Amino acid sequence: DYGARANDIQDDTATVQAALDAAGQNGGGIVFLPRGRYLFDGTLTVPRYVLLRGEGANLTTLHWRDRAMPLPVLIRGTNSFGVEDLTVLAHNHQGGIASDSRDMPGAGHVFLRRLVMRLNRFEQVSHEEALKRFVPLGTWATPETTAIYVAGENVQVTDCDISCSNGPFYMFARHGLMRNNKFFQGGTSHIVSGENTIFEDNVVTGGPVARGGAETLTRVYFARNRIGSMSLHDAELFTTDGGWREEVKISGEGTEFTLNKDVTWDRARGVGSFHGGALSILRGKGAGQYRFITAYKGREIELERPWDIPPDDDSMIMLNRYERQVLVVGNEFHDGTIVQSYTRGLEWVFAGNKLTRGGGIHNAGRGTNPNWYCQYFDNEILVGSGFRGTWNEQPPGDSHLQVVGDAARGAVFRRNALHNNAHISVAQVVRDVVIDGNTLMDADVGIVVDPRSEGVLLANNRFERVVEPIAGLGPTSFIHPAELYLARLAARDAVPEKVTASAVWRAACQRLETLRQKPAGSAEVAEGIVACQRELIQAATAALPEEQPLRLAQTLTGLQVAEVGASQLAPVLAGAVGGKATVNLRVTLPEWSAPTTVAVGFPPLEGWEAEDPAPVEIKPGGDATLKAGLTVPGGVWGKPTVPLAYRLAGEGWELQGEGSLQLGHGGRVSPDMVTEWMVVGPFQSERPAILGEQVYPPERRLDLKASYPGIEGEVRWQPVKLTTAPAVDFTELYGKPEKGVAFGVAALRVKKPTAVAITTNGGSTYAAGNTYLDGQIIGVSLRYGIRQVSTTLSPGDHVLLCGVALNGETWRLSVQVEVDPAAAPGDVVVLPVEQLSTVELLNPPAAPPPPEGKNLAFADGYDWKLVHQDDFDRNRLGTDWEASEGSTWRLEEGRLLAGGAWEYLTFREKLVPPVRVEADITGHEKRARSWMNAFTLTRRSEVTGRKLWHDVRGWGYMLMLGWHDRQTNELWRGAEEVQVSKEGPFIEPGRPSHVIAQFTPQRLLLVVDGKVSLDWKDPKWMEEQDALSLFSAWSRDGIDNLRIYQAAP
Repeated sequence: DYGARANDIQDDTATVQAALDAAGQNGGGIVFLPRGRYLFDGTLTVPRYVLLRGEGANLTTLHWRDRAMPLPVLIRGTNSFGVEDLTVLAHNHQGGIASDSRDMPGAGHVFLRRLVMRLNRFEQVSHEEALKRFVPLGTWATPETTAIYVAGENVQVTDCDISCSNGPFYMFARHGLMRNNKFFQGGTSHIVSGENTIFEDNVVTGGPVARGGAETLTRVYFARNRIGSMSLHDAELFTTDGGWREEVKISGEGTEFTLNKDVTWDRARGVGSFHGGALSILRGKGAGQYRFITAYKGREIELERPWDIPPDDDSMIMLNRYERQVLVVGNEFHDGTIVQSYTRGLEWVFAGNKLTRGGGIHNAGRGTNPNWYCQYFDNEILVGSGFRGTWNEQPPGDSHLQVVGDAARGAVFRRNALHNNAHISVAQVVRDVVIDGNTLMDADVGIVVDPRSEGVLLANNRFERVVEPIAGLGPTSFIHPAELYLARLAARDAVPEKVTASAVWRAACQRLETLRQKPAGSAEVAEGIVACQRELIQAATAALPEEQPLRLAQTLTGLQVAEVGASQLAPVLAGAVGGKATVNLRVTLPEWSAPTTVAVGFPPLEGWEAEDPAPVEIKPGGDATLKAGLTVPGGVWGKPTVPLAYRLAGEGWELQGEGSLQLGHGGRVSPDMVTEWMVVGPFQSERPAILGEQVYPPERRLDLKASYPGIEGEVRWQPVKLTTAPAVDFTELYGKPEKGVAFGVAALRVKKPTAVAITTNGGSTYAAGNTYLDGQIIGVSLRYGIRQVSTTLSPGDHVLLCGVALNGETWRLSVQVEVDPAAAPGDVVVLPVEQLSTVELLNPPAAPPPPEGKNLAFADGYDWKLVHQDDFDRNRLGTDWEASEGSTWRLEEGRLLAGGAWEYLTFREKLVPPVRVEADITGHEKRARSWMNAFTLTRRSEVTGRKLWHDVRGWGYMLMLGWHDRQTNELWRGAEEVQVSKEGPFIEPGRPSHVIAQFTPQRLLLVVDGKVSLDWKDPKWMEEQDALSLFSAWSRDGIDNLRIYQAAP
């Protein structure tokens, strides 16, 4: 017994530490804590070979009470220690239990068993204190940001229940085990990394600011876990990250080789990782092989085994990091972005996993980072729609199983079931892929294959209610033609039910099923498909004798129609100037189809004129470019969708009808990019590469006639017309000032309600800018902010205002406005800069001069000069004000509101009395009598901390509108209530009131709607009161049209 006493109020840190030290000096042992609660105010250090054990997690509790400054960790050991059978409770905390990092000598041999941990730095604190503790939110796992941090050889964490307001765990182990644990992730990330490690039967649930997980793994079994509810940053549910590679040449033979240059080996192997790097042959002789490096010294390396096909001097060889032989099996992932092997995975298997709103799974070989030989078996995407897309895009797209990247190869997808809103994807120049026996249901597209990919095999895939079962395919892709035809015929809504109901149709489809079993390249298959095609077309024309929709014709024949090379048409559409252009229409026919004569044309459209091309015969596997003349009327902008007529004829059959075609594709610059701008700048931000919280002059008042104070003096709006580039390059206009900010404005004119999607700067997550539509913020410069916004524009003029900061060498502005294809041509147009003078929002009437001087109402003889005025008609408060206490101050519909329990908002500029404030305050429709608003004048160091009842304290002067438990207006001097008005006037629900608060030496005045409510002279005027603040307690009243004055003493 070393003196620790349970269930009292004394600190047990020293006594328990004494027992731990004694066990350590004894060469090891068990320190046992019987039932009870033990209080701690310091870190416990567990020596090597010592086990800290409780009587049971429900019986023994270690309680770290609240601290103003949290401990870095609660329990620390170097290596070879354990903690088991107890509960840890901690208030303000950083880390929980931590061992040495993996690169320390002897790291590992740590065992954590049957622990309950509740680490909550927000436990029993005020709103204001919770905000302070939230602000240092971590972004990555360290010993000081995770509940458990364990690393090294032979590490085990089993049967624990851990909840942490930071990250729940970090484990980097060789021969590690993390099994049957429950984790709640309050923030930062969770990390499980290492080699020859098992992570199984765990639950990891994130909170609203949980970042996600990161895994750096080799020979790891990751099975039967349930992981989800991640939302911060990338929010990956499972990921490797941070690929590195360097191209090298090698000379030698067998397993011993010499590099042609020096390399940074720590980067190649990964700092602190247990394994070395690898050599991978990406191109040329020997491509697709990799060998692991078992030893290196300078440029000399040793490989694990010789090359099967040695590379030559023309081979592209990469030295790279890797994660090898990882099994991700039987897990449930939900509510996050993606499960991925990112840039350096080799020989992975994803099998039997289930995903719900989880983005899907992909392995990515980005750039020249190889990601090879990944297999996907028996996975299920149960719900394919989530908060964001698989690559963080907004709005979100479908989930997917995907192999992506020019350095990816050797992927296999088998027996996967994608239940809805999901597809299988082969993206970019991927090599050697098998997609076999998968089921895809209820989606826009089933399988997407980039035509540039090489060696992609599709077989035995089944589609149910999929709009486009198979998209893409390239010259080296292979699918049995009968199978491809059947997939097309099964497309949702492609073939009317009255067509599929015929016996002829059903019989032809049955014959196609039989042909699937025949050799793909045989004459029997080719002739049989053409015969079936003829019968299917005959069934369609019999059911629809008048005309057949273009989509049906494309389904039956495989014909594709696309606009290409729109260089003539694009300028006509981009400028909305109208004119004549040649439209190039490329029509293609698959190899399995029959020879077809194709005729296309543009039906009459008001204001348009067309010269249709002559019909052309296309052979199977062939294509042709048809040139149509098209005269577009003025006022048509962007990518209009127009009707397209067609006629197809083959041996014994004919199809004709109409569909539609969106114009404007194929050009170098998309015609729905905004090219007509007025720009202004440069302004100076507080920090480089970000707009920050400050409000810039164009955000306060948007007026094309105005001049604004810029970095080098007054600046004015100037026109920019883009002709050859899609973006305004501000560096060409303003150079590269370190903290430069510039703005651009454009206008859209809309004929009728039309839906549009607006993308600023390509939707880049790193674009340092803000975007407004008609004064409302729609895009922000946060890394994971909104990148594309869809909205419905009402008839009339709409204004886009975009602010962009110089970010490194880049300072550009581009905006794309994609109009709903259902809209009529000309429903939306970007106005030329010459017409912007007609837009009211850009040309407001001159603002009247603000009232000043001795003639102000209740001026009390002072000559009042305006210091600041604010209509709060913007998206953010800016840097003129700072929240001295509380965090709910916000701008909403052009008014300033609070809403918190006890909040102060202080004007940043120092003010010397006399000081006068005027504002319009509108009572909330459901305001309560207990709501309080006030104006205070104090010393800057004494703005907060005021208490108005019980233990009363206060500083400076306060003019109060409303009172907590009675309807009065009140004046306070310091901690003293010096005047009370029961007559008001008071702030009333739903009604605006004009309020004047005046602080003049020896006199304080509060006027509401022209009536004096408070008037008091202070014979002992308090000096050095220089901070003006707004005060709110529970109030949701709106403040507007605020003016601050000063006068000479």
